[in-house]
Amino acid sequence: TVAVGGGPSFIDASLNTLYVANDFDFSNNNFSDTVSVIDPNTNNLIDNVTVGWGPNFIYEVGGALYVANEASDTVSVIDPNTNNTVIDTIPVGLSPKWISQFGGEGALYVANSLSNNVSVIDPSNRSVVDTIKVGNEPNVIYSADNALYVTNSAPKSVSVIDPDRRTVVSIGVGRTPKSISEAGDAIYVANMDSNDVSVIDKTTNKVTDTIPVGENPSYIQSSGDALYVANSGSNTVSVINSTTNTIIKN
Repeated sequence: TVAVGGGPSFIDASLNTLYVANDFDFSNNNFSDTVSVIDPNTNNLIDNVTVGWGPNFIYEVGGALYVANEASDTVSVIDPNTNNTVIDTIPVGLSPKWISQFGGEGALYVANSLSNNVSVIDPSNRSVVDTIKVGNEPNVIYSADNALYVTNSAPKSVSVIDPDRRTVVSIGVGRTPKSISEAGDAIYVANMDSNDVSVIDKTTNKVTDTIPVGENPSYIQSSGDALYVANSGSNTVSVINSTTNTIIKN
């Protein structure tokens, strides 16, 4: 057991070192402001890096780590090559929750859950170059092969961002969309409070099917011709055949 900061909630291991985002310390009922660094070879804590308040997501690009700080409305940039120093702090929208790239390259997209938008960061100069309006309470950004898909918890929708034109199409789905995956020509959205999965055609951006699953589906992952849905409310995993969009096992 490795002691880290208060309220660890996310781990990034992309640089052969473990970076742990310490979000909210329940022992003192306050946000934390550190990222703990662990050497996976020795399992020893080697550093605690001070960032903004409420670090909850880490994304690596170009050898640097971008940390979303939900209580500071910023993204901290950590350089592992300079003893894990914070080399920049980028103001974004309110309560950033997620960071992604389209196709793993180019601009960074930051979901700001309380300002209902996505900040676009140019990693070459670490500055915000655009802000894209999406639905209410965006929390997850999924990079598919054709676009970026953003789950919006409050209005039961998914925003589809064209990364070239940065235009947005809104698609109505089930209540509280929490997770996204894809299989073939379709996007699959796990809707936590309607206990189902919405199937979106990537070409038309239309919902073509709704698949009932277990209670409170919170995560969905594709593997081969199947999709696996973690149902946190019923302690089950639903298995969906992506060819027929039917339940193999629930």
